[in-house]
Order: sequence, then C-alpha cells, then structure tokens
Amino acid sequence: MTPASLKKNYLYNLFSQVLIAFVPVILIPYTSRALGPDNLGIYSYTFSAASVFATVGQLGIGTYGKLQIAQNRDDIEIRSRIFWELISLELVLTAAEILLYSLTALYISEYRIMSLIMIVYLVGVALDISWMYQGVENYKFLAVRKVCVNLLNLVLILLIIHGRNDLYRYALIMQGTTLVSNMALWKGLGRYIIKPRFLLNENTKKHLQRMVVYFLPTIGNLIYNTLDKVMLGYIGGSTAESGYYEESYSIIGVVNGLVMSFGSITLPRLTYLYFSGERGQFLNIFRKTMRMSLMLLFPMSAGLFVNAELIIRTVLGEKFLGGVNVLRILGILLTFGSLNYNIGNQVLVSTEHQKQFNIGIFSGACLNFILNLLLIRNFYAIGAAIGSLLAEMIIYAIYIYYSKAIVGIKALLPCSTWKYLLATSFMIVFNIILNHYVASFTPIVQLATVVSACASLYFLLLLCMREEEMLTITGSVWQKIRARR
Repeated sequence: MTPASLKKNYLYNLFSQVLIAFVPVILIPYTSRALGPDNLGIYSYTFSAASVFATVGQLGIGTYGKLQIAQNRDDIEIRSRIFWELISLELVLTAAEILLYSLTALYISEYRIMSLIMIVYLVGVALDISWMYQGVENYKFLAVRKVCVNLLNLVLILLIIHGRNDLYRYALIMQGTTLVSNMALWKGLGRYIIKPRFLLNENTKKHLQRMVVYFLPTIGNLIYNTLDKVMLGYIGGSTAESGYYEESYSIIGVVNGLVMSFGSITLPRLTYLYFSGERGQFLNIFRKTMRMSLMLLFPMSAGLFVNAELIIRTVLGEKFLGGVNVLRILGILLTFGSLNYNIGNQVLVSTEHQKQFNIGIFSGACLNFILNLLLIRNFYAIGAAIGSLLAEMIIYAIYIYYSKAIVGIKALLPCSTWKYLLATSFMIVFNIILNHYVASFTPIVQLATVVSACASLYFLLLLCMREEEMLTITGSVWQKIRARR
C-alpha cells in the first residue's frame, strides 16, 4: 500500500484544522453568552468525568492500534486480523465500562441527567476507529469527516441553543455528533479490512498486555488534562471557575491543533521508516517537523499571553474576564505541551521507547496532581493552570534527556531556534505598541488587526534572517506561481 505524501496529509489536516478553528470562533462566544459560566462548568465537569471512563475503557487501543496497522500496512491479511482482534477486545471492555459508568451516574453523580447524557459520548468513543485510518495514513477521509461534523455541530447549536435552559440540548448535540461522526468511519472500512469477524483468540492476551503499556501514559494524561478539571470542580467548589478554565483551554485547543498535527500525522510514517531500517529519512522528517513546530509555537504563545484580555473580551465576553490570567498561563503551556506531544510521539513512541515515554508522563502527572491539591483551593483556575504548566515543563526536560540518544540534541534544539526567539521578541514589542493605536477599534477589528499585523511582521523577519523553512515555503509558492503563468 502506497500512502499519500506527508505534505498532502498535513495539508488535508491543516485544511480541516483551519475550518474547525473557524467553528469555535463562532461557537465559543455564542455558547458562553447563551449558557453562561455556571452551565458550561457543569458540562465541563460531567464531560471530564465521562472522559475518565472512556479513556479507561479504550485501554490505549488508539496508539497501539495505529502503530500495529502502520507496521503491517503492506499486508492486508495481517492488518485485517489485527483490526478484528482489537475491535473484539474493545467490545468487551466497552460493555463493562458503560455498565460501571451507568451505575455511577445513577447513584453517585450530583448532575444525574447530564451524566446519563454522556453515555452517548461513551458509545461514540467505542465506535471510533480513526486509528485504523491513521495507520494507513488516509488523512483525507478523516479531514473531510471532521469538517462535515463540525459544520453540522455549528448549525445545530445556532438553531437550537438560545438560553440557559438549553444545557441538556447542548450536551446531546455535542455528544450526538460525536456518535454520528464515528459511525461514519465504518462506511469506508472495506477498502482496508477484509473478513469481518469476532476474534477473541490466543492473541488477545498479547494485545491486552501491550495495550496496557500504551495505556499507562493515558492515565498520566488524565491527571493533568482531565482530572484537573474534575479537581477544580470538586475542590474549587465553583462552576464559574471551571467555566473559565474550560473555555480558556478551548481557545488553546484551537491553536494547539495546528502544531500537534505534526506529531499525529508523522507518527505512522516514522514508525514504518524506523522499523524498515530507513533511519536517515526518519531523522530528516523529525528535524523538519521540529523546526516547523518551534517556528509556529513561539509567536502563538507570545500572542496569547500579550493579548489574553482582548481575546477573552472578543471571543467569550465580559463574563469571562476572570479567566484572563488563566489564558496567559495556558498560553505559555501551549509551547511545552505541543513540543511534548510531538517529541514524545515522533521519537519515543514511534521507536517503541514506551518506558521512557511513560516515565515523562507519570513524572509530570504526579507533580500536577500534588500541585492541584495545593493550589486549587486558594487560587482556583489559576492554580490548576500553574500546576499544568509546571508539569509540562518537567515532561519536556525528561523527553529531551531520553530523546537526545535517539535523534541527537541538534534535532531537538535546532540551530534556527534563536531566529524564532529573536523574531518573537520584536513581534511582542510591536504588538504592545500596536495595541495602543488600535484601542479605539471594536474588539473583533482590534484582534484581527493585531493578529494579521504581528504575523506578517514575524514571518517577514524570518525571511530577512533567511530561516530555512520559510525559504523553502516561499520558494515552493513562488515556483507554483511562475508555473501557472
């Protein structure tokens, strides 16, 4: 099987990310005003709790399945057997997960109706086989599906959600579209998989043991990505604080997707190259994606920090101004979190250095859990954000330590890093000055002006410094323009 080029896969993913980023630009301001911080805090709390069950029920099948499919992408018989073995195992795990969650929702949960609605989400997660398409590197299908579902989400919410009494409808729309989206994945399965059958055999135990290895870091991710929201709702005792944190994280998520896609798209290819013995090509791809990641992350983190109040005022509204400092802290976290995702997946996971990957995850997770206990009670959402930031910094240091033996320190810290930092420094100064001149503009015009002007200055500075990736991109664009004349 010949997969699409990495360039095409990234463009497919970038196209979907840009369109998907457009949806929250409309939805976040709309839902934050229609539902309010308290309702969004309830949704965040119950969704986070359901995510814990969903993650445990998946037991690492996403990463493990993607790597197994990638390693055997040239043999449809082995690929099909592995797929049905994993699906059969997941069916058993999901049945137990949903039963346990339903009992919890009925007898323990404070928000019973909302918790029961989240069962739709659990069923949707169980039907998610995107890992199979990622393994064969069919990102075009995933991108089209993602765009269609998000546009459907947008239309339904704008038509149905109008006030604080529509919280349950909002939850049903969000989780119902997830279910429909994942059901659609099964339609194109016949191109890649044959002989549908239920398989629990001698390989089941082997798969289960290896999945647990990939599941361990998922537990760590839960602690500093999901459980911090649960702990904020439980320890902090304020649904408004949960709302500040959730919506700030949503803004970060929009930006984060543009960079994290490097790690998700290249993981199957890097796995295939590494185990095929093509180490030179493996290293070249990683170096390129690392430069691209740093080139985008530095200005985005700086822009979020400097313009946090303007962004919240524009996107979320006045009621969410209490989350300005949360967004600033999460803006810094953006750089470390995205780098950790890319380095961890591209270097450690793709080469099956899972033990080292797990050490990083659990070190950060333990620190974050302890910091949450210490900070959330007094500092609420800001405390949760600080705990997450420090955890990501610890993980970054650990990943650098283990990864340098595989790819070398120069690949992890490219020589062009100083150019990104210098250009970002000039951009920050320009941003602060520009804010004074556009202060009389309406918030949305002010934000659009600042973003476009600062981005233009940043990339122009990189061109003047002859940064390698910028020269490659502009050269490629110029050749295409000349070819069309």
